[in-house]
Amino acid sequence: MPTMNTSVSRVSLAGRIAASTYLRGLAAVERGDFDQVLTQFLPDCELVFVSRTALGARLSGKADLRRWFERFRRLLPDPLFDVQRLVIGGPVWDQRIAAHVIIRGRVDGEPYENQFAQFLTLRWGKVLEDLILEDTATWEAASRRLAAAGNTEAAGPPLTPRASLRSTASAGKVRAGSPAHKNSTPAYRNR
Repeated sequence: MPTMNTSVSRVSLAGRIAASTYLRGLAAVERGDFDQVLTQFLPDCELVFVSRTALGARLSGKADLRRWFERFRRLLPDPLFDVQRLVIGGPVWDQRIAAHVIIRGRVDGEPYENQFAQFLTLRWGKVLEDLILEDTATWEAASRRLAAAGNTEAAGPPLTPRASLRSTASAGKVRAGSPAHKNSTPAYRNR
């Protein structure tokens, strides 16, 4: 179960509910229960993991997010999360969460520890956008160890959206991973 080293006692009821939901999501990731994790996301959600490694991604939709979580689990099979800071703001119909989290686990039999910042946009308690900024130098070193040990996926490129999802995108709507999206201002900056 994730630990949290910060208090949510002076947070609104909606903020405490969001914090509890966030921790349940991390616990589900620790267990590898991606069905539970994905119930917390809206159908048109976006996940961005800033990295040029195998964990890097700019994905939309639950099917692609599942691919990312499954890859994450294969590369880091037993993650443990320790929330250092958690900031929650906004009304339930347009809530923001910012977290600073320590992640621990084992990579190729060796202890692994890293940290990341996570920024979430929620609509009525469901995740619309999830941006993750991890210490990529630490993760890149772990990826090289995994690749040297024979895990070819660790040396793979970032995940990209599946073609079927891009072809069904609404006319005029810029989807994550598209050339137009790469040149646009990220949605989380527009709010």
